[in-house]
Amino acid sequence: MNPVAEVTIDALLCFNNLESHSSVRSAHGYGVHSRNAIIIAVLADDIVTFTPRVIFKIVNLILASASPRRSDLLAKAGFNFTIQPAHINEDPHPNEQPALYVERLAREKAQAIFAITTNIPNPIVLGADTTVTIPAVAPGAIAEILGKPESPADAARMLHLLSARTHAVITGVALASAHGIESFIETTQVTMHPLTDQQIADYIATGEPMDKAGAYAIQGLASKFIAEIQGDYTNVVGLPIARVSALLNKFKSLTP
Repeated sequence: MNPVAEVTIDALLCFNNLESHSSVRSAHGYGVHSRNAIIIAVLADDIVTFTPRVIFKIVNLILASASPRRSDLLAKAGFNFTIQPAHINEDPHPNEQPALYVERLAREKAQAIFAITTNIPNPIVLGADTTVTIPAVAPGAIAEILGKPESPADAARMLHLLSARTHAVITGVALASAHGIESFIETTQVTMHPLTDQQIADYIATGEPMDKAGAYAIQGLASKFIAEIQGDYTNVVGLPIARVSALLNKFKSLTP
C-alpha cells in the first residue's frame, strides 16, 4: 500500500444522514472520520488524507416545520438541514398570551421531533411558530391572535383589522438537542397602509393569504401594503435568522 499523502481541499464538505458519529460513507464510497475534521478517502490501494482548508460541516440540523418561508431563509443564510415537520395541536390555551403561545408551540415542535430522531447523530432540532396580533381594545384584555385564515371571509376580516394599523408579528424559536432546549421570542412591529375593500378582495383572489399568519405575506404581493416595520424583517417572514444563527452557533459549540 502506498504511503499516506496529505492534500488540502477548498470545497465545503457536507454529509447528510450520517451513519455514525465518527465514521460514515460519502456518496463516492469514501470512509469519512469526522472527530478531528479529517477525511480519509480509500482509493484502491492508496490512502489519501484530505485536510479541509475552510470548513468541514457535519449536517445535523433538522427544521421541524413545513414552512417554505423558513426553509428558504435558512438555506439563503447558508445552513444545511433536513426537514421533518412536527404535527402537534396548535390551539392556544385559554387566556394564553400570544408571546407565550408561540414560544410554547416552538418548544413542543422541537421536542416532538427530537424525541423521534434516531438516524442522525447529535441532532439539533429547530422549532418555530409565528403569529400576528393586534392590540386588545378592552383594558386588561389579551391581544387578538391572528393565525392562518380558515376561509376567504376570515382572511378579509383579518386584513380589515390590519388596515391602517400597527400590529405585532411574534415568532417563538426553540432549539432542542441532547444538551436540553432553549427558546426565545422575537417581535416586530408592522404598520399597514389603509386598504380598500377592492384591494383586499383582489389580494385574497390571488390565494396568497390563505396559508399565512395574519393573512398576508410581507415578502410577496402584500409588500406594497406595508408602510413601515420596526424590527427584524426576517421575523415577519417567519424566522428571525440573525438570532437563530447565534443560538445555533451556541448549540454547535456544545456538540462533540
